Amino acid sequence: MKSTLLASSLALAGICAVPAIAADAEVSIDFKSAYVATGATCLDGWVAMPNLRVGGIKAGETEIPISFDVWGCMDLEGYDDYVVDEEGNEYKFKNNQHKRRFEEIDLEVDLDLGALWKPDEDFSWSIGYLEYDYPGYDWKADNLIVFSMGYDCWLNPSFKAKYRVGGDSKGKLEAGFEIGHSETIAEGTAVGDIGIGVSADIWYVNNDDVDGSDLDSGLACADVTAKLTVGKCYVGCTYVAQIDDDVLTDDAYDVEWIASFGAAYGF
Repeated sequence: MKSTLLASSLALAGICAVPAIAADAEVSIDFKSAYVATGATCLDGWVAMPNLRVGGIKAGETEIPISFDVWGCMDLEGYDDYVVDEEGNEYKFKNNQHKRRFEEIDLEVDLDLGALWKPDEDFSWSIGYLEYDYPGYDWKADNLIVFSMGYDCWLNPSFKAKYRVGGDSKGKLEAGFEIGHSETIAEGTAVGDIGIGVSADIWYVNNDDVDGSDLDSGLACADVTAKLTVGKCYVGCTYVAQIDDDVLTDDAYDVEWIASFGAAYGF
């Protein structure tokens, strides 16, 4: 694993500051039947995705508009691999080489631009640095600049763009637009509030500036997710739709349906 250590160092510093000066933090874990990123299947079996986000850091009475995020993806059951014999026959088998190991660790540092200028109380936007690290592999870390903005209303529209400034896919741009709505259907039950939610997003990918890439640029995929929340836990299901097979190839698009469940706790 080759890492620049920039995001790693900053994220670690932010996490170590939690007990002393952080006003809020959230720890969560998701279990999913596959790991899919921008429509492309990274792992086609069950994975665990723990996450820690730290924000609200203060210097005295002054809140610092910076947040830190650490996320990981652990392969729980191995992944489907393929081998082709001398006669051209393809055989599928379960590759357990990285079973119960972290396949990816992401480290992110974000600046809340709303602390500098905010046209509306319900509007939010931020810019940050994100690093994808790959434990166990001799791969370069991917380094990205991330921009996001959203508006808190009934459909909660949001936009996110990720541009790779380092790594093997340097120059790649991914931009996604999402809408979603959730409702509480029962409050104060023995297991907490119960709610339902639906969201949908669509992703555009630009590969024009990626050296050696033969992929087109355009709309790659669209996702639709439904969730049932019970207290701090949830169960959900996502459908991933391929839009353009010259952007999201048939080889990369292996999984259409993703089951998920998890929990989150803020403190």
